Amino acid sequence: LYAQILDKAKQEMLKQKKEFDDEVNAKRAEYTKALNDLKTQKIEQEKLINEQVSQKLLLEKQKFEQELLAQKQNFQKEFSEKFNKEHENEMKIMQEELEKKSKELSEFLSIKAENERLKREQKENEERL
Repeated sequence: LYAQILDKAKQEMLKQKKEFDDEVNAKRAEYTKALNDLKTQKIEQEKLINEQVSQKLLLEKQKFEQELLAQKQNFQKEFSEKFNKEHENEMKIMQEELEKKSKELSEFLSIKAENERLKREQKENEERL
């Protein structure tokens, strides 16, 4: 009788241990799943944050490039205006000299043509005589 009671108590303890182990394993699986879900959420949040940071950096880069281009264009405009202003007199003088030389060349060519005409006439007159 004593052995039966011990055996029954032992079986009851084994049954309770198995139920406890099953409960522990179920809780462990539940916690593991929750932990994995949290890790997945964290990874997705990090991806989203990285994407947002990348987009922000790209926008900042584009803004910087636009500002740089605007500065470059402004500098070129200012330089061109300053250069033109500084060299305006020189350009006027060169233009005047060019016009003067053009006029002189035109006069020279006109005189040369007249000279050629006179030579031809003289030659024709000499041939007639």
